[in-house]
Amino acid sequence: MNDIADISDLSRRTLYIYFHNKEEILLTIAVNSLKKILSEMEIDKSPNNKKALDKLLYFGNIYSKLFYQDDKTYQFLPNFTNCVRSVGKDNEIVQECELVLNKIMDRVTYLLVEGIEDKSIRPLPNPKHTAALLLGMVHSLIQSVGSDYDLISVGFHIKPEEFLNEAFGSIYHYLSIDYVSK
Repeated sequence: MNDIADISDLSRRTLYIYFHNKEEILLTIAVNSLKKILSEMEIDKSPNNKKALDKLLYFGNIYSKLFYQDDKTYQFLPNFTNCVRSVGKDNEIVQECELVLNKIMDRVTYLLVEGIEDKSIRPLPNPKHTAALLLGMVHSLIQSVGSDYDLISVGFHIKPEEFLNEAFGSIYHYLSIDYVSK
């Protein structure tokens, strides 16, 4: 809390007026980050003539673009679960996070269904479950780039941007109607 107070130019006492603990602060950062992602998804600057699969890739790129613009803000991911456990699921900020995450998941589910219909995405048994899987994967990939930067760049000799591009490409090919499982 002292570090946060120093960075925000507020006293520790003032911080406690707005937040009960550091977990609430981290969750507030999380909800604001998720709102940015949702806002970008709702604007949808991808061309109208694009297939749903390409729009999904576009949204994956939104995550990485926002991460590279402000990587510190998007490092809420490693502590998200612990913060929720600490403050409880009934906390107002947790409920707001859940609401925004559900809106993002609904948008991804919609695009999966649209992709199945426009034949850019292979048939899926449960698009909502696939949407949850995709969002978990994207969050984990972004977290990996942030927390394992040295492993990726020094150990594997891969630029983090290339790592994300390869990962999103793998997801794209898996979802593609042309994907053949073995």
